[in-house]
Amino acid sequence: FPSKREVLFPGSERLAEEVERRLDAVAKGDSLQNALVGVLTEAPALLLSNRDRDSQRQRRAIIAASPELQERDRTKIAQIAAAITRWMARRGTASADAELVGAVCAEAFRSAYNRALSNDGPLDFGEHLSEAARAIETFLAPFATDDVR
Repeated sequence: FPSKREVLFPGSERLAEEVERRLDAVAKGDSLQNALVGVLTEAPALLLSNRDRDSQRQRRAIIAASPELQERDRTKIAQIAAAITRWMARRGTASADAELVGAVCAEAFRSAYNRALSNDGPLDFGEHLSEAARAIETFLAPFATDDVR
């Protein structure tokens, strides 16, 4: 019998690798922002293929009940953040900025995925990703002023 991890996280160990591979495949002339949006919008297909939202909701409930599985889920998000960070560094982004953007993008991805599972409407991951980005922007915008010290 497969372990809980194999049942609940099939292929998840490859998700960060696939995100990074797809980012590397983006043309050098494309903006970093457009590349990230495009790849992160496509990424759920890697998780949701052959699975419906109900099974993903059940999976999420099982994870919520297990600290060990919650840690595994956080590790997956950290791996996505690291993949984005490495890619941005290869594209010339300063290390501190690459780490910050990698972490924020990975958390936006996690939030969008959870939003998609919570919504019974059409599965438009791009819209959920936009909602997550708007929430980040709304709460962080005040920090971008010269008044913050």
